[in-house]
Amino acid sequence: MNYGQTEPLTTRLHNLLKDYTDGFTIPKEIIQNADDAGATTVKLLYDERIVKEAQTCLFNEGMIPCQGPAFWAYNDAIFTEDDFRNITKLAGATKKDDSMKIGRFGLGFNSVYNLTDVPSFLSGETYVVFDPHESHLGKSGLKINLNFPGNQLMRNKMKGQFYPFEGVFGCSIVNKDRVHFKGTLFRLPLRNSDEASKSEIKDISYSKSEMKEFIKKIEDGAGNLLLFTQHVSKIELYHLEKDSSSGKPELLMEVSKSSNHSGQSVLQTLTEARNPDAYCTEDIKITLSITHCSKSVCGLDKLDVTVPCIINWSFGQGSSIHEAERNEFKGLLPVAATALTEVPVQNIPGFYKESHLFCFLPLPIKSKLPVHINASFAVQSSRRNLMWRNEDDKESECVEDRWNTVLLEDAGSQAYIRMLTTMAARLSPEEYYRLWPFIFSQPKHDKILTREVYITICKGDCAVFPSNNGIVSLKQSVILCPELTTIKDAGNIALRALRYFVIEEKQKLSNFDADVTIVDLPTALLNNFKLSGCENQINERIVSVDDFYKEIVFPNLKNAFWQKEELDEIILNGILSGNKVILHAIALHKCIPTKPNGERKLPAELIHPNRELANLFSVEEECFPEENKFTKYNTLKVLQNLGMKTDELEWEHLPKRIRSVLHSGRSELLINRTEKFLRYMTSTRDAEQRYQKCPDEIRKELSNLEFLTLQRPPYNWTLPWYGGDNKERPFTSPINGYFPECRHLVGCIKPVVDVNKYTYNSKFTDVLKC
Repeated sequence: MNYGQTEPLTTRLHNLLKDYTDGFTIPKEIIQNADDAGATTVKLLYDERIVKEAQTCLFNEGMIPCQGPAFWAYNDAIFTEDDFRNITKLAGATKKDDSMKIGRFGLGFNSVYNLTDVPSFLSGETYVVFDPHESHLGKSGLKINLNFPGNQLMRNKMKGQFYPFEGVFGCSIVNKDRVHFKGTLFRLPLRNSDEASKSEIKDISYSKSEMKEFIKKIEDGAGNLLLFTQHVSKIELYHLEKDSSSGKPELLMEVSKSSNHSGQSVLQTLTEARNPDAYCTEDIKITLSITHCSKSVCGLDKLDVTVPCIINWSFGQGSSIHEAERNEFKGLLPVAATALTEVPVQNIPGFYKESHLFCFLPLPIKSKLPVHINASFAVQSSRRNLMWRNEDDKESECVEDRWNTVLLEDAGSQAYIRMLTTMAARLSPEEYYRLWPFIFSQPKHDKILTREVYITICKGDCAVFPSNNGIVSLKQSVILCPELTTIKDAGNIALRALRYFVIEEKQKLSNFDADVTIVDLPTALLNNFKLSGCENQINERIVSVDDFYKEIVFPNLKNAFWQKEELDEIILNGILSGNKVILHAIALHKCIPTKPNGERKLPAELIHPNRELANLFSVEEECFPEENKFTKYNTLKVLQNLGMKTDELEWEHLPKRIRSVLHSGRSELLINRTEKFLRYMTSTRDAEQRYQKCPDEIRKELSNLEFLTLQRPPYNWTLPWYGGDNKERPFTSPINGYFPECRHLVGCIKPVVDVNKYTYNSKFTDVLKC
């Protein structure tokens, strides 16, 4: 007794369609199969006709509902015997052993059952029709060689069955002696409401409104379909109205691809090379034309646009090659590619607004990367997701997870790096660095690829860093630390300085080879290197803040490279950095600009412009920091800590405060300085006034300086007065001068000090008493 589990064909197809959903999936699968067959052109047609001649002379009366509106798909390749065998199989993986076919899982044809219950097609001289319900043909399917002698008679007798094919994309069966169609033409009669109510495959019918939505879905994604195809380079979409007077379909859309890669397919080129260094850069142009007829069908306006793209293909170099040799991955190639559009496409109909993953045709999987990623992924049979191990799977039972991981890490990272190498020479640095991947909170596939891109760049000699000396690898690069580069003004100056002294002046940096190039790497990318586990490797190529100041700035303070304002900015950044090494170096170098002429001084040679000592100095002495940036509160506070004088002056320098203006010839200046000097001497220091603590040798030196103004003769003075009218000797010293109260005794023979010249009187006599 025959006994076992069985499953009706219609139930099997019904379950398959849970994976193969309606919409963009159907044309993608049609194009994938055409590409695998080596076709170059695909044509699609929404045909609304109900042809009278097609209602009689059929294989079976049950075929009448299948002779109305249909969706057609043509390609210019002819089925092989293997193709005829494989299309009847539902178990999948019919293309598994053929690495040149992109539809490895082989279930794609079944997606057409979303639209129809009775698909048929003509390829060469062979006609095929499937009827899973066995209610239209009376059997599950039929395959006919139309040129067999008996079948020629059948064609004439049952010409209504073939009548819908007449004239569609050049097809002719009726009244032909011999049939040989140059290509393959699928007819998918649309399931009507009556058929849907009885269908065990799918209970959805396709009215005109559903088909308009279906057509719009195709046009919305058409620009992405040809990016990675190996053979198909043109897709056309047509519409034939129900009551068309001409009977000719109207073109709705055409998308085509031109490429600088001619001859055999890229896959074949890479596979034949079978070389870890095999790669290909393909410059393509995707031309999308949407005609005015689309407006009435799916609401899209007329459009003609050409989008140039750069495709970088790469063969795996290590782990993915070994994995591809495993039996589980037979037929999968360790190949990956990136696609970069050279113009913005976010606002162009027909193109994705976000990056996607591709398995040669688009996958409904978004990516956060700035480019599309294509690879021979292990995908679910529906091609809607990659195969990843989940928490319920045993590690040994999800080998596809391992394949996808090594494919992204190996071939994927190599393709991405090839793209970077290609674009580094074509774009400005600002545009170029936007193409680099970022590791923050990305989907699993992006994160795997991104991390490996950074690791591979660190390991190898990948020329991906633009510089003034061309595109260089990390090993040839010197990178300025982000603590400097992120500062708005100082960062640009520091980078130019590093580049000048290292490249043009040939100044060797410690810890680096002589033959290096300066690279301006954005901080965000530095962080990505570190997040990818490459912190040690990237830090080896970074010039620290300490080294920049020690090796570039301070040894070259007088170099003509520096513009004053730029050197000021660098020094100011060092002052405010809080870095002890830099601050120590600043304290030892004459680098602080002073007013009025910008002469550079040591911090210890500076006078705080807002403190007590400032009264004893003049601007001409170049001892005050330049105003604005160097006189802000925080800057002055640091300079004070580095030795700038504020309220106390060493006793040995005190006499100079008088001498500096003594012979200036400017009496008012000397009078003003004397008054401020007296104020300084009588201010309190450690609970005592300064003059009380003045060393004897300094007091003696001050006593002999002639800085006190002579008094003029009192009113009604009739005797001779010392100094006459004071024009020749207007000043005297403390040791020689007398206070006004002695004028009547000594006025004729000794100098009398004019205390009224000074607004300061407190302790005047104590300070001057010598």
